[in-house]
Amino acid sequence: MKKILLTTICLAFATFSFSQQLSRYVVSSGGNYSNAGGYSNSSTIGESMVTTLTSASNVLTQGFQQSFPPLTCDIPTNLQLQTAFDVQAWVQWDEMSSVSDSVDFYKVLYRAVGDTTWLIKQKTYDGNQTPIVKVRLQFLSAATQYEMKIRAGYNSGCISDFSAISYFNTLSECPNITNLSATSLKPNRVNFNWDTMGVYSFLRIKLRVDTLNASWMNAGGFGVFYPLTSKSKNGLTPGQSYRAQARTWCDPNGGSYRATGWTSPILWTQPNAIRLEGGTSIQ
Repeated sequence: MKKILLTTICLAFATFSFSQQLSRYVVSSGGNYSNAGGYSNSSTIGESMVTTLTSASNVLTQGFQQSFPPLTCDIPTNLQLQTAFDVQAWVQWDEMSSVSDSVDFYKVLYRAVGDTTWLIKQKTYDGNQTPIVKVRLQFLSAATQYEMKIRAGYNSGCISDFSAISYFNTLSECPNITNLSATSLKPNRVNFNWDTMGVYSFLRIKLRVDTLNASWMNAGGFGVFYPLTSKSKNGLTPGQSYRAQARTWCDPNGGSYRATGWTSPILWTQPNAIRLEGGTSIQ
């Protein structure tokens, strides 16, 4: 009995159910409809207000047959290089938020000139940079020209077109030194010497006792500025073995614009102090 009742209900739904339809109707005192050559034309009288009104995030249509135009929004302006190094760069542009519509995100596309694939850097914007917005592009190639363009996505849902192409160049690799050597001048003093392979800002030398997990110390404080090619270090232990390495920086403030790595370590042993009769030692 239950199966018969369920079957009856299903047949009734299938027979009398219908999908929803949305038809356009207008009540008018006059009008016309014509159809010829595969085209139709309909018109009515009484639609005196048919202008489309728009704002940054809204569109108001006032005519029955009026289409809905797409939203348009401002393209970011003044995309340009701020600072470039060898493998990274900072780029900047004008902040595009307005009272009527705020930016949700910026998307920068960039690539080396001649490449076919764009790299993407997207920045979610929360209003913390104005009137200039900037972003860092990383993992670039040294001494290379890049092209870039930008678009903005707004809180209204509007996404702008891309800007015109802008260009920038990365700098060459920071040249390291070569032929680092250590000469013991006294049992507690060593002199470092090296050769240059190009212009840089300063050189840092690190050294430590040649044992596992020994702490590093510097020779020359913050750094030895170009073009000097020697530096002495005092306070070493007579008879102790040491190792040292060097690295150049091309940014006078330090940071990441530097040689790709430290030089290979050099090893040496400080001479022992010479003891005279009576226990006096010569340093």
